[in-house]
Amino acid sequence: MSSTSQFLLIDDDEMINFIHQRVIQSVYPDAVIEQAVSPTEALRLLQAKSDTSDHSPLVVLMDINMPEMNGFELLEEINNQWPAIVQQARFYMVSSSLFERDRQKALSFSFVKGYLEKPLSKESIEAL
Repeated sequence: MSSTSQFLLIDDDEMINFIHQRVIQSVYPDAVIEQAVSPTEALRLLQAKSDTSDHSPLVVLMDINMPEMNGFELLEEINNQWPAIVQQARFYMVSSSLFERDRQKALSFSFVKGYLEKPLSKESIEAL
């Protein structure tokens, strides 16, 4: 992965977003990192990305349990609205859920590349 990659962190817990940003920056100091604390905000940011000609690599790290809509519903919405982003970006579910059914459901989306446990570690970011 390029050090100039873009990351989008989607989690309603601002502290988790802060921690994950710091971990990403420790591996990719030049990465561009945006944060969304709600699915609505994430959709707005993705809409803005779809309206630009910027095709920098995008890694989307999203939580499962959020208000408004959960991560699975958000994935469905993204898939329906922006198929080009789905094809270009790398999506990962990030959760503290220990339920195997959550892992299986996340990986049932063909464009989800992996299921990562919170909090992210330097090693998990390096393995992306």
